[in-house]
Amino acid sequence: IFPRVSLKQDIDPMDAGTFVHHMIELYLQSHTEIDENILWSLIKSEMNLLKAKNQLQLSAEIEHERSIQYYHRTLNGLGYLKQLTTVFELQPHWKIEDSFQWSEKFKLNGQIDCFYFSNDLLIVLDFKSSAASASSFTEVKSLESLQLWVYLLEMSRRWEKPPAQIIMGYVVLEAPQKSKLLVWGEDAYEKIKLNKFTGAKLMENDVQTDIAFAIDRIDATVNAMNEEKKFSAIPRKKNICLFCDLQSYCLKGNSV
Repeated sequence: IFPRVSLKQDIDPMDAGTFVHHMIELYLQSHTEIDENILWSLIKSEMNLLKAKNQLQLSAEIEHERSIQYYHRTLNGLGYLKQLTTVFELQPHWKIEDSFQWSEKFKLNGQIDCFYFSNDLLIVLDFKSSAASASSFTEVKSLESLQLWVYLLEMSRRWEKPPAQIIMGYVVLEAPQKSKLLVWGEDAYEKIKLNKFTGAKLMENDVQTDIAFAIDRIDATVNAMNEEKKFSAIPRKKNICLFCDLQSYCLKGNSV
């Protein structure tokens, strides 16, 4: 719908996020332990491919700065997944960037950044570059922010019955200690709290009840969009404009 506004002298913010996700996936395909030298070499080689694909003319300074930035985000993402793998004694079978499509009540194309799925445990994660782009615990629990609920609903379509322990949340790649997990299952919650590597909240209801509430809110939101009721162009959070490609052209971005 909207044009991609991209400066050829720098990397588009949307491409930056996709690049880091790709680096996490690429590294996990062939490595179970984190080797910083191998990761740095991989970052540099994939940066060259990205420049060629997008016809970027980066200065040496910008390229080095972006390489370091993406290296640290990738390293933090891998480290966070390693923590979860260790805490829950998992086989490191993480699925990265899994696409899905809904077409029953309405059409929706989505992509889950990362998940782990077994009969006993489901972990659904969304990678965020910074803490500012991640919704708060209150916003998610109150269904004001629906992104994670959409991902959880998609995963619920893939299970015969809910796993005993379910975790969903945001991984903040610039500062993983600011990451946030919402947890169904006291055992999983206690393990996370004991290891003190991330923020976590224990959900009070059973997951099926919470998913039912989320479905109602998603349906209400879609209906409001279709009827153009209470669906203004003003973003839910003011600082979201900082991440928009069109901020230089949008009057709304200057007035919220």
